[in-house]
Amino acid sequence: DRKLMTLTAAEHIAGKIAVSPDGNLIAVPWKFRDAGVDLYRSNDGEHVRHFSTTLFDSASFGPQTGRLLLLETQQEIACFETSDFREVFRLRVGDGCFGFRMSPDERYLVTLHDGSGGTHLKLWDVRAGVQISTLYGHTDRPLAAAFSPDAQTLATVGEDGTLRLWHVSAGQQIGVLYRQSEPLTAVAFTPDGRTLAAGPIVTSSRQTVRFWTL
Repeated sequence: DRKLMTLTAAEHIAGKIAVSPDGNLIAVPWKFRDAGVDLYRSNDGEHVRHFSTTLFDSASFGPQTGRLLLLETQQEIACFETSDFREVFRLRVGDGCFGFRMSPDERYLVTLHDGSGGTHLKLWDVRAGVQISTLYGHTDRPLAAAFSPDAQTLATVGEDGTLRLWHVSAGQQIGVLYRQSEPLTAVAFTPDGRTLAAGPIVTSSRQTVRFWTL
């Protein structure tokens, strides 16, 4: 392994770094003076564009198109073409949104909320620009979400220590797959959709990731 480049700034990285599907762009969230998300070219580290936002862990790329998605406020998600930075759509998702995840086919979007409406998730049909359903079940803040490869199943984890499965088109909970007293912070499907991973699973001596066959 060898180091390709170093991205230098006077700010602090404030959330998860995202890489475009083709590997050409890197989105880095910064905080403090120039709070926002900066885009860099991966081949030479050249700065491409700055997007202002106060929500630091708020950038991702569309799995198919590579479009940039930003949670610009706790009420709006904006989508931009990365070729000319033209705004493709803007979705008003309601109060208290602090995170989101797009489905592999880019048809659906799930938003995570913890505001005036309580702890919940919302499912959106991106192509139609409409909300499909509101998902209640987590008793504390949801922390992560993942769609299955066919976009028919949604898995979520949260502060309440539960791993929950949801039927996307029906907008209903399938069930609680796992429960513990400590928060679960990460969840992911394997590319074939047959296995689900979540963690950290907390035992008396260590933290692990657990896998389930679906």
